[in-house]
Amino acid sequence: MRHITNEIEAHLRTPMPTVVDEPYAIKLFNIGYEKHPNK
Repeated sequence: MRHITNEIEAHLRTPMPTVVDEPYAIKLFNIGYEKHPNK
């Protein structure tokens, strides 16, 4: 799961943002997963 967080932070160029609701959490997860799906 950390690799997904790392990819989100790299994509946004900021520390991991606070998740405010489920759709936002899904969006962030998809960003991270699309960048690094194999781990």
